[in-house]
Amino acid sequence: MTTYSKVYPPYQLNTFQECPVKWDYGKRWKPQPGQNSAAMLLAGMLGNALSVGLAEFLSSTEEEPVRRGRACDLAVEYALSHWTPEMTSKSKIQAGTMAVGATNIGTKTLLPLKEILAVEQFVGRVIRPDVVGRDFEGNLAVLDHKFKANLDDRYFDKELRRYNNSNQFLEYAWLVGQEYGEPVNVVYVHIVVLNPLPQTIIHRVLTPQARIDHWLKGARTDWFVMQAIETGNTDASPRYTSCETPNFGPCHFNDACHVLHGDESTFAAAGYEVTR
Repeated sequence: MTTYSKVYPPYQLNTFQECPVKWDYGKRWKPQPGQNSAAMLLAGMLGNALSVGLAEFLSSTEEEPVRRGRACDLAVEYALSHWTPEMTSKSKIQAGTMAVGATNIGTKTLLPLKEILAVEQFVGRVIRPDVVGRDFEGNLAVLDHKFKANLDDRYFDKELRRYNNSNQFLEYAWLVGQEYGEPVNVVYVHIVVLNPLPQTIIHRVLTPQARIDHWLKGARTDWFVMQAIETGNTDASPRYTSCETPNFGPCHFNDACHVLHGDESTFAAAGYEVTR
């Protein structure tokens, strides 16, 4: 029987499923300068700032106004210290203002949990869910915060469908269920939106055991190949159908494949930087 000795975090599984070569290059090389979208970089940083603020709000035992103020302070501190010149879509001050606005809104959401068991605690050294708790029916549940600078009606349904099939939430449900010894049948997505209308949305992603088991068949196969690549037992293969995406344009390693043809001895001269 094959033993799957390593479990990878969902963000790595996402990249591998998009393209094994992209995942493999990303462990050694940074993308060429200018190939990260300014808006994507900013959104990722602000999502982290929101998580920092809400972790403080949900962990503290002080009065709600005090917790909210402290949460907003930590969020803006994070945004100001992690803003970089590559995030050209917004200035540092604008980024700080957005972090405060998102955190303030997020602290006012009525979360679907009657009890919080853990806030940003690692599970199995692989994942760190924003919140693990019990919903109002007493069932074990996971809640994850998401930040959206813009989400208008044209893309609303598409965004929610994207969460329904997320590796992140299925892996959260699986590993948290294993850690606590009981099933996680739902993951709640707490979406904080700034524009065009400031609002929060609670979206339920159903994760019954049968669905998790079916997802695990594919995930375990991919983890096996990922480990084989890391240990030098097989090579990463390019997936040319993922070289261009409708929303984000060409892959960050487009030149590495299509100009340099995978010859890593030429990557540095072409502008790729070593990650470690």
